[in-house]
Amino acid sequence: MPGTASEDLFPVEQITVADTELTVWVADETGERRQGLSMLESLPEGIDGMMFIFDPPAVPTFTMKDTVIPLDLWHFDPNGALISMVTMEPCAEEPCTLYPTSFPVGWSLETPAGDFTFEDGAMITTSGSG
Repeated sequence: MPGTASEDLFPVEQITVADTELTVWVADETGERRQGLSMLESLPEGIDGMMFIFDPPAVPTFTMKDTVIPLDLWHFDPNGALISMVTMEPCAEEPCTLYPTSFPVGWSLETPAGDFTFEDGAMITTSGSG
């Protein structure tokens, strides 16, 4: 059943995309990436989204299974440059749409749909604490 989450559900990190500072949850382990933002009706106060770290870079596929809020998915190349964005719609039952990449990414960022606007090539910088 969908619900809300406390801020400490995942590690928290400060990041910057272009000139925009965000506070995000970090998913850098398989289990965290699999859970993502599923089953959440909203993000807690002070959390802007979830950053997925791929080290080494990977070619991930995302799905919105059991995710109830629309999300923008931003992909950054291994050098940190924004290379694509797609808006993903919630999916309550199978089959859910898959959102694959066709190129290696170093980071992906999920934010609530429409909350942010970034230009292609915008650079992501992280504090590295997550």
